[in-house]
Amino acid sequence: MTQGVLIDYDVSLELGEFLDRSAKKLISFESLKINGKPAFERQKNNVELFDNEPFKSKWRISGSQKLIKLLAQESLKPQELFLANGFKCLVSQEIVSMIENWFGEHLSTLDLSRNLAIGASSHPQSIKSFLKAVTVAAKANGAETSGFSLGSEDLLSVLENLKGKKEVYSEKYESTGTLKFMRLFPQAVEAIKNGSVLVVDQLDASINPMAIMSLINVFHNDGINKKGAQLIFATCNPIYLNPNLFRRDEVKFVNKEDDSGSTIYSLSDFGTEGEGGVKTTDDYAANYLMDCYGAMSGADFTEAFCDLVNN
Repeated sequence: MTQGVLIDYDVSLELGEFLDRSAKKLISFESLKINGKPAFERQKNNVELFDNEPFKSKWRISGSQKLIKLLAQESLKPQELFLANGFKCLVSQEIVSMIENWFGEHLSTLDLSRNLAIGASSHPQSIKSFLKAVTVAAKANGAETSGFSLGSEDLLSVLENLKGKKEVYSEKYESTGTLKFMRLFPQAVEAIKNGSVLVVDQLDASINPMAIMSLINVFHNDGINKKGAQLIFATCNPIYLNPNLFRRDEVKFVNKEDDSGSTIYSLSDFGTEGEGGVKTTDDYAANYLMDCYGAMSGADFTEAFCDLVNN
């Protein structure tokens, strides 16, 4: 939802085999719905456009679907988005601008598995509010630092003792978990303030699970999260498989297949009845570790270690 308009944009890509740089990449499917009604659908280079009466006034070309379809099929490259090319140029720049603004202003992605360095330039809020946020985050994660300041590029931890104050590079002084939580916290604050979607890879990497659970509960607190911000994250830790934290439809599994890539399914797909049903009274984490839901790696390094140690 953006500017009072419900946008449903779907795109599928063909990227070839993993790490195959020679594979031809293309867009296999693309579709746009506005307030539940289709605007266009694209199968490779075949584009179909639909009338969308509530937004007819925003269409640059009205009643010329055949012309747009012809132009798209002749000029659209397999690697190009029809949304950003043909639809934007020929149909409605205003609608596309709304979508582009949402991606630019209301979607944040963060990878906590790397890049520990923290800088205010990576955060949209003011330096003052940024320093306040990282201070709160550090103290919440158990750090004893009294505050923080910014050097030319790096974050500095302010230490106080009987001899006065001293500033040291935070990346060398703070723990890995504290630094990562400090990177995450200002982004989460901005998401809550703006009603944005925050996507985080390896959310709990080196961070206390209790701190993560508290953060999850903040996103579920309607009194704080008044604009409906969303937190989407990947983790390998089953501790978050908890009915007190998530609904069944909010829990997604990624099951890696041997030859056919990966499949994604939710806990709610198991239903609630029968032998494989999942109820809110179940111990999700224990059942997952017993391989009741799939998506288990089943790694066993015993034989590998025996070979390496004994040879």
